[in-house]
Amino acid sequence: MGAKASHVSEVSENENLRKLIGTESISENDPFWNQLISFSFTSPTNSADTKLLEETTVLLSKALIENNPRTGNFGALVRIFLSRTKELKISTECQE
Repeated sequence: MGAKASHVSEVSENENLRKLIGTESISENDPFWNQLISFSFTSPTNSADTKLLEETTVLLSKALIENNPRTGNFGALVRIFLSRTKELKISTECQE
């Protein structure tokens, strides 16, 4: 799936999301984070897709909550996000 836009119904099957919520810790240096951040999907266009997305994210969130005390993947995601936003800010300041 990578950077290719997926349909809402494919979100729960995304390999990278599965790894994030899984039982294994992911190093902050792992190229996985680039793949995860590049994941996108087509926004819901009807109420059925919106409901499906909500149900899917609830299930994924529950798995992340259950596994995160062992893996720390949510904390790693936050640190990666903060690091990337700092890089982006520096990049935009250099362009000015």
